[in-house]
Amino acid sequence: MRTAERLPEGEKATIVFLVSDSGWKYLSTGAWTDDLDEVAERAKDTIYF
Repeated sequence: MRTAERLPEGEKATIVFLVSDSGWKYLSTGAWTDDLDEVAERAKDTIYF
């Protein structure tokens, strides 16, 4: 809201707000513990949302 309020009158902008969780529910995917190359390869075939 503060960022939007600072925009000059009539100017349009896209404001993106990201909120992440702690990631605990993704531990079973191996994303935090497996070899990075393996994780990256698996991620190519996975839709997370």
